[in-house]
Amino acid sequence: MRPLALLAALAAAIATPALAKPPELAPAPAQEVEEGSVAWLYGDCLSQAGEHKLIMRQGRYLQFTCWGEAAQAIYDRLQGGVARGSYLERKADLLTTRYLDADGQGGDSCWLDRSVPQGQLYGCTLVVPAGSVLDEPGPN
Repeated sequence: MRPLALLAALAAAIATPALAKPPELAPAPAQEVEEGSVAWLYGDCLSQAGEHKLIMRQGRYLQFTCWGEAAQAIYDRLQGGVARGSYLERKADLLTTRYLDADGQGGDSCWLDRSVPQGQLYGCTLVVPAGSVLDEPGPN
């Protein structure tokens, strides 16, 4: 066999087979969340943030901030160990912050501020990815 023919035969033998169409990925079916669960508490916080227009944009993410009872419920649930090992707590004077990821670098966090005149203030910031839809122009 001539070298050129050998190379052509070898290339044909190792050619990448045609790729099959990728499978259709259907979203997982929605499941109801149990009242009082962490997911339910997140919903309360997001609802309060929307009601009071405490929503900010950070690039392709939306940041929701809630206060008071809604925030305290999430903060206390972390203390109770629901997310044991998956959050980080940092204390600085009268402020205690609980980051909802173990390295403290993510967006979700709740805090207790004991420096306010009322005695204490709870707050949470939850960050939700929204993607490129945020680049769409608003109504004129």
